[in-house]
Amino acid sequence: MKRVIQLTLSIAFIATTNVAHALNCEPLDPRQQVGKKVDKSIEGSAKTLVKLIGGDISYKNTTENEVKNLYQSYPNADKLVIKGKLIYTFCTFLNDAEDLDSNEKFTKLSSFMATILDFPAEEEEENKTAKKNKAHKTVESDEFVFELKQCKGTSSAIKCSFLVTNVGSDRPLILYAKNRTYVSRIFLDSGDEILSYKSRLGSSESQNYSKATLLTGIPIKASVSFKLSGQDSNKIAAIDLRANKSSIQFRNVSLE
Repeated sequence: MKRVIQLTLSIAFIATTNVAHALNCEPLDPRQQVGKKVDKSIEGSAKTLVKLIGGDISYKNTTENEVKNLYQSYPNADKLVIKGKLIYTFCTFLNDAEDLDSNEKFTKLSSFMATILDFPAEEEEENKTAKKNKAHKTVESDEFVFELKQCKGTSSAIKCSFLVTNVGSDRPLILYAKNRTYVSRIFLDSGDEILSYKSRLGSSESQNYSKATLLTGIPIKASVSFKLSGQDSNKIAAIDLRANKSSIQFRNVSLE
């Protein structure tokens, strides 16, 4: 949606502006209401930025700060409409700048538009961060997706919980604790290696391995537990799960 709005603004502006005359700002007006108070603040920001107009880094930073302030002052207002109205209002004030010719106004407005449209809304940044964090906590192996939910620690034990989703066909999954062939383990940031003594997958729980048949697309709860014997740490450097014949690893995991 954002990219469509950006493209529409850019095409409308370029198609209806003749650099030999005044800028045609009307196509840039989003024609959506955000409230009189917001409009006043947008007008104030546009006036400030027109007075400070430039192309250096400090001007770009000032522009981004003005947008941030508008977002923070009016968290319930549509961020894209704020952007559109700021561009439109900036354009109308720029038209009144007597010390700039039409070519300079066109260049300044184009640069300003690029800065504003490239600046993400706060929720977009939050979504990116959330997705990045989730990516660090999700590992796919052999068409099984393991999502780390949390690791809880006490003075005597650590339990790490997961959500496992089968993205392939219906089939069994074995989650190992410790047996002759495979062992799930953790490495503490203190340098200690701790072997799992118990695993759980759905309703199956065992000190050797747990096993369940996972249906396609249906998540199931899982966990592995570890006993401590005097080790002191508030962070796991790495988790090494053994499931079927695969090794599933998570790194830099905080203990809750």
